[in-house]
Amino acid sequence: EPQGIRIARVLHFLRSVRPDVTYDCPSLSDPFGPSITDPALLAIVVSEETRAGGAKCNEVRAERSMPGMDVITTGLVDGGGSAELASE
Repeated sequence: EPQGIRIARVLHFLRSVRPDVTYDCPSLSDPFGPSITDPALLAIVVSEETRAGGAKCNEVRAERSMPGMDVITTGLVDGGGSAELASE
């Protein structure tokens, strides 16, 4: 699905759960997005399949003298279930 539609759907879901929170869902123009440029980010949520990407984000952040992020791994959700989160 196009990125703009996915972002709109994510924001709709998040606002339905926590309308009191302000959300920022940036468009991604590269594999890392803001994870390697924004030192204020504290964590990244990844799937088992993308866990190596979360580790790579932290490698690039270290090269840039930025603090590492917590890498939180979750299972894939089939649309009707839920997934457990695990922090490394």
